[in-house]
Amino acid sequence: MWFQRKGESNQTYCRILLKDKLWFQIGKKEWDERKNEMYDVVSWEFIKIEEWKYKPEEWEERELVKIHLWDDKIWEIVISTAWTSVARAIVNSLAWCKEIWMLELGLYSKVGKDWKEYPNVWVKNNKERPDWFVALDKQDQYIDITEFKGKKMRDYIKLEQLLKDQYENINKKSKYVPKEIKEEEQPLPF
Repeated sequence: MWFQRKGESNQTYCRILLKDKLWFQIGKKEWDERKNEMYDVVSWEFIKIEEWKYKPEEWEERELVKIHLWDDKIWEIVISTAWTSVARAIVNSLAWCKEIWMLELGLYSKVGKDWKEYPNVWVKNNKERPDWFVALDKQDQYIDITEFKGKKMRDYIKLEQLLKDQYENINKKSKYVPKEIKEEEQPLPF
């Protein structure tokens, strides 16, 4: 993943790091230099969610979830993440909400049945934890499991498509009111 500022865009990019340590990496690219800060909990006003596809030169097309958020000090923040368990949990939570305003996200590790640690996220909307649109006990019907060389492989394509189909409904629930911004007011986030 990379940070980029397109033209006069006022977006700060955020990516979710899930290896070694769990962090929200927030930064801006200023010329050839990147300024990054790491956080384990973030809280901003929800604007919208969207799908974004790109194709690296030698790889197959990749798909990201882009969550647009607002902070009066940083302006627009865009969280870009691949379809991981963390992305599914965030979208599943947002799809359940009746209205979405102040979104708080926190990363943590959870020990699975196999005693391995897995990245996880908690979501709060307006200081309350939402349920999931597709409950945990109902998700198995949307997950294809195959066995390969003695290991179970899970295919989440059906579950992810069900959640992507909720983007429009999620965006309709946003209580974001666009702010008027003057260029000279924009501070750097760090």
